[in-house]
Amino acid sequence: MAKPEQTGANLSPAQETLRQLWEEHVRYEFSTRNTEETLATMVEDAYVNHIPVLTGGVGRDELREFYSKRFVPQASWRTSTFTGTRHQCSLRSG
Repeated sequence: MAKPEQTGANLSPAQETLRQLWEEHVRYEFSTRNTEETLATMVEDAYVNHIPVLTGGVGRDELREFYSKRFVPQASWRTSTFTGTRHQCSLRSG
């Protein structure tokens, strides 16, 4: 049985906004697997360092390449694998 999504009852408004943005980012990354929507949740100079396979990128152009040609097509795991996991990252707010 899936756990219900934890709400931000104890979060400040800014923290709740960031939590919602993170959930949106993860949905685009793992559920819809949409590169452009994923990138839209990130700051212009975002970077990804995907340590297991030593790939990633810096900035929109490199991340577009990474997500569309390496990460999204080759990702075979399920979203539930990452439930409860939080990574430090720069996400666009507002």
